Amino acid sequence: GQKIGTHFLGAETSAFHAPISGHVGTPERTAVEIISDRKDERYPLRAHENALEEGTRDDFLAVMREAGLRTMDEENQSLAAKVNQDLALEETPLIINARESEPYLTAQYSLMMSHPVELLKGAEVLKRALKASKVIFLCEAFHREAVELLKSKIYFLRWEGYEVLAASGEAYPHDLPEIVRSQYPKGTLYSLSALFALYEAVFKGRPLLERVVTIAGECVL
Repeated sequence: GQKIGTHFLGAETSAFHAPISGHVGTPERTAVEIISDRKDERYPLRAHENALEEGTRDDFLAVMREAGLRTMDEENQSLAAKVNQDLALEETPLIINARESEPYLTAQYSLMMSHPVELLKGAEVLKRALKASKVIFLCEAFHREAVELLKSKIYFLRWEGYEVLAASGEAYPHDLPEIVRSQYPKGTLYSLSALFALYEAVFKGRPLLERVVTIAGECVL
């Protein structure tokens, strides 16, 4: 990958990365051209394998900025900026929105089934950065296997202050932040995708270049 720029928002910053290495060509108003060097070199971000033992809140925020992490929700703002905004709400629950917005979508479910421990480690980093009182994973009622898998991993890790809830309701779309906040008004809300991106950045040294999506529906062959 290639770092192509930095976004400045007041005192907060966030890097932008391209999925290929090379150099920046002529910038456009709404796009940046990257001329590939065909080396496919990885952008040098430091991995913090012992982050949970040695990492500080400032370390985590620095990684969020340099890796270009976003909240990956409707607002898609800088993750570091949102964490700084939410610090005033410390000692409140950290709520992870793991609900799908459409009936055919399975991206959240797939993440929980494929990377449960990685998501929990990302949640622990975010919990410490926010000084949250506890972590609540809010899943769909039909995510039974994912709920049980997360609970089993929490038990295996012997971490306290974690809850996994299967939420029900007729509101649509299910993942609307307004709906979740109406049920948990005192919590700080973050997306499941942001957790996995945070894990990848902190423990693997990978900038934000990709995310899980669903290709589904009656017309898909």
